[in-house]
Amino acid sequence: MMGNSELIAAATQDERMATQDRQILDALPHGALIREVQVFPDDRGMLFEVFDEEWQWHPEPLTRVYCSTILPGVGKGWNIHLHHEDRYTVIHGEMDVAMYDGRENSPTFGQCFHVLLSERRRRSLTVPIEVWHCDYNVGNNEVMFINCPTGGPYDVDRPDKLRLPLYTQKIPYALPPGLRGY
Repeated sequence: MMGNSELIAAATQDERMATQDRQILDALPHGALIREVQVFPDDRGMLFEVFDEEWQWHPEPLTRVYCSTILPGVGKGWNIHLHHEDRYTVIHGEMDVAMYDGRENSPTFGQCFHVLLSERRRRSLTVPIEVWHCDYNVGNNEVMFINCPTGGPYDVDRPDKLRLPLYTQKIPYALPPGLRGY
């Protein structure tokens, strides 16, 4: 049997999760942004704003908005955009956004990150141009989220999206086993 001295010597210290004023820290690729979303509940339900130019949260204008869903056990990715950033906010459910920074000139080059977006903790996330990302449902219900991508109109003839397989060996991130999707 092992005693505490041996167990403690073999253990690893948890990484810091919060600032001194108890704000949760999220490791992010260089250029990614997270904005806490304020929720206004009352006896009828709740309201939360997704975007307001007065926040000056992102320098790019709001040009289009779309809603997407992911079924339980499904992942969308890996994909990359060469000309626009994704700006996500979850409406219902929970999803993890896994990211890999393959930008050779980035201070976070070669690093992997993930951010949980949830209806329980409303936040908006910006995924920078040329950062690989995979969005997958981590809950038991369909996740619904909106995207307010930067850039102009969607180009149906030449979509700004490149893909790699969900379980590629080219990205050093371990997705949960058994996800369906591409």
